[in-house]
Amino acid sequence: MAGNAPSPDQLQTIVRLAAGAGLTVFAQDSSLRYRWMLNPPEGWPVESIEGRTDHDVLPASAATTLQAAKRETLADGRPRWTGLLFESGDESRSFEIYLEPDADGLIGLAIETSRHSKRSPSVARADLHRTKNLLAIVQSLATQTAKTEPLPDAFIEAFRGRVQAIVAALDLSAGDTGEGVLLSALIEAQVLSFARHCRDRIEREGEDALLSANAGLHVGLALHELCSTSLGKGVLSAATGVIRLSAIADTENSLRLVWRESGGPIPDEIGGFSRTLLERIAPAAVRGVARITADGEGWLYELTIAPSEFGKA
Repeated sequence: MAGNAPSPDQLQTIVRLAAGAGLTVFAQDSSLRYRWMLNPPEGWPVESIEGRTDHDVLPASAATTLQAAKRETLADGRPRWTGLLFESGDESRSFEIYLEPDADGLIGLAIETSRHSKRSPSVARADLHRTKNLLAIVQSLATQTAKTEPLPDAFIEAFRGRVQAIVAALDLSAGDTGEGVLLSALIEAQVLSFARHCRDRIEREGEDALLSANAGLHVGLALHELCSTSLGKGVLSAATGVIRLSAIADTENSLRLVWRESGGPIPDEIGGFSRTLLERIAPAAVRGVARITADGEGWLYELTIAPSEFGKA
């Protein structure tokens, strides 16, 4: 593979996290010949996929439709979802496919949705909507992590941590319907358990709250990123210093989450995808605002969460 991208063997470690959902990961060059494919759909010749095109593995009409979407992605540089439906033997097969350009062509995710066909339309749509949102997040994390972590081992470590943060937030959803996540449980999973060797230096104050599933996912990612950064180069990388984590409702009924480090090392910069996630992705998802600042004491991160994204615990 070209550049600093992880090898297929290393990517397989990542794909195993989503293999249970039938997720396929693939890459093609600018002429739409496959560079590699992991966790292929049933019946696809993955052993000899390299150098092949969609016309080699799909019916002609399906291949033409899919390649049209891929050429649009290469032409305008914009990620997109596209659907694919075709006959295979005596059955119809349907896929939802996510495409995103990269330096060598494009990368993509595919999930077979034929298995939803016997379920009610409303349940199938809800399941697919949740799956598409999750896969879009995972795809973005993979792409952005690869851009900011130059070595494959560093890519794997950073990406695995972010995916595990997603999984932890989903596991904590209140009830089988995924109605929400308790902030206290989220802090326990993403911070206190993650940094268990120095959890006595992490102080929590303020209110508990029931975050929406969406807020729980993104706040969980933000907490994981803050804790990971602190373990790497902040207060938790040293033997001294504390973190004060508070959650307080403000005058506009928003929830204000504050991460304050003091008494330890002050990193020169929180940049790259970490800053993007903390200052742009997380606040946009919870309909709030966020900022990262540093003073003589250490780093301060503040995130407001809109009233629509949480309720009383």
